Amino acid sequence: MNMTYFDPDEILQTKEEALDYMEVHGIMTDATFPKLNDTGNTDKHMAPVYKYLRENGMYILHTGFYDRTFNFGAIYFMFDANRFDYQTAPAEVKKILKIWSKFQSN
Repeated sequence: MNMTYFDPDEILQTKEEALDYMEVHGIMTDATFPKLNDTGNTDKHMAPVYKYLRENGMYILHTGFYDRTFNFGAIYFMFDANRFDYQTAPAEVKKILKIWSKFQSN
């Protein structure tokens, strides 16, 4: 497994970086791609990214939840629906948060 997937300090900003990351991992949180955060304008400013990912063969869905287990707060993420669904994607994000929590305790 590529450990950059679990790097809490990895920040991506472009649609091309998002595509590269999503091709490898199929899921990405707002910690890795800050434009994915939940604001009233998220869909508007993410529209070009979602469109680019669709044009490159990904069917992207996005959602979020509030993490009380590791105290990360609100977590928003997108995922490739060809690889994850609304049950498996949150479970995968929780695995990521568990690993990230180890970085916090150091």
